[in-house]
Amino acid sequence: MMGILNALSSRASSKTNSVTMLAFGVVLLVLGICGIWYWQYVETKTLHLQERNFRALAATSHALGKMVANYGTVFNSVIEGTPPCDKNDDFACKPTRRTAYQDAVKALPGLQDVTVVEETIDRDGFSVKLLNQNGASSIQLMCVNHDRTANKTGWKIKAVINLGTIMGQLVTEDIFSDVLLVDHTGRVLYQHQSGQNRSWFMFKEVSSLLQRLNSSKSKNDSAEKGETDSKKDLASTLPLFNEAPIGEIAHVIFAQAANLLADRGTAQTLILVGIVPAGQFHAEARAIPLNHLLFLAGLLLALFFVL
Repeated sequence: MMGILNALSSRASSKTNSVTMLAFGVVLLVLGICGIWYWQYVETKTLHLQERNFRALAATSHALGKMVANYGTVFNSVIEGTPPCDKNDDFACKPTRRTAYQDAVKALPGLQDVTVVEETIDRDGFSVKLLNQNGASSIQLMCVNHDRTANKTGWKIKAVINLGTIMGQLVTEDIFSDVLLVDHTGRVLYQHQSGQNRSWFMFKEVSSLLQRLNSSKSKNDSAEKGETDSKKDLASTLPLFNEAPIGEIAHVIFAQAANLLADRGTAQTLILVGIVPAGQFHAEARAIPLNHLLFLAGLLLALFFVL
């Protein structure tokens, strides 16, 4: 009798152990699937955030180029809209027209150092030039066009606008802690700091942040090149996604080209740089939406009650 009881007890214990092992295996399988899903989710979210940040810089770059080009359109319309003159002699009307052109351009907000002169060289067009006046970066706008008089007199309009005046209207999102506009050598022309997550760093030159650091070959190449060549290569590395320490804190660097018109239709390349603390960027990538957390919690509770 005791033998029969022992056999039954042994079978029951064996069955319990099998069920426990099965439950443990199912839990491990579910946790493994959740781990793989989470890893894929983080990878996908990281790529999505990179694309979002590059789109934000590209949109700002496009808006900057369009806003500057719009000044050329306005200057052309000022010259082509030849003001009336009550004198029969076209030569005598030139001072009147020059004054009218100058007053019209000065009426535009944000423009400084406006000059209007007669242009004797036949070269219509619009161009921009970067200036550094008393430590402040500006853009010199120049437009050459002919009026609609019988003599087709050429006029040259020059005006200066502060980069901060333009960029302050374009950078509105707080995706980055800092947004920089730099030239092809890495010299900072403009800096915008986020109202919520500002870094409090004041950047003057960021060429070291715009070098690709993920390749030993690129390090060797940059060491062999001279300073001039390395600076010329900054624009050639764009678009750029980098991670570098700033003030002993890891930051993620995004860089995108911004093209402005130069003389005779050519373009000069500036660089828009977005900087965000690496911890903030990766935390946003790893954050799980609430609905996904509720689903996982419900799944684990269901397994607990079933098994």
